[in-house]
Amino acid sequence: MNDITTVMQNQLEQKIPELVTCACGEAPIVAAIAAAKAMGANSGSVISYSNSGYNSIGSTDRCVGYGAVVFSKASPAAIPEVDTLMINNSYKLTLPDKKTLLKYARKTLEQYFYSQTLPLPRDINPLLKIKRGAFVTLNKHGELRGCVGHMTEDTPLCTVVGSMALQAAFNDKRFPLF
Repeated sequence: MNDITTVMQNQLEQKIPELVTCACGEAPIVAAIAAAKAMGANSGSVISYSNSGYNSIGSTDRCVGYGAVVFSKASPAAIPEVDTLMINNSYKLTLPDKKTLLKYARKTLEQYFYSQTLPLPRDINPLLKIKRGAFVTLNKHGELRGCVGHMTEDTPLCTVVGSMALQAAFNDKRFPLF
């Protein structure tokens, strides 16, 4: 219980610009950890995390995070390869990754066209959140209809793909909007 409070206090003491709190609802988080420990849990695994900056037009300057953690008595299964690949940015996209990104780009456009809302990239390979640049090309009946890219490696790849899909659809000045 003291571990999480200490971590949050240390973060606040770092005087990170605009950081007011490390977790809204800190008390329920600490209570959940204390209850898990009382029931014998000795580890926790993040099973889902997202934040409002992950959507295609979101900003990570000010965002809200959402997470789900499982506490258990067993040690979590670690994938050391993931950390190594993310640190040295050496991951090569697989065919399933490429299909996932294409599906996400299409879902971003469809959802935006129908409801002016954006999907969050959920249940995807964590390696698709490596910060990378990307270009998205849109074709209609085999003809180029938009191509826009973001080459700075400052944003998760899945987020860049959704954002560039929207940019290619609406902001490629070579093509009329309608």
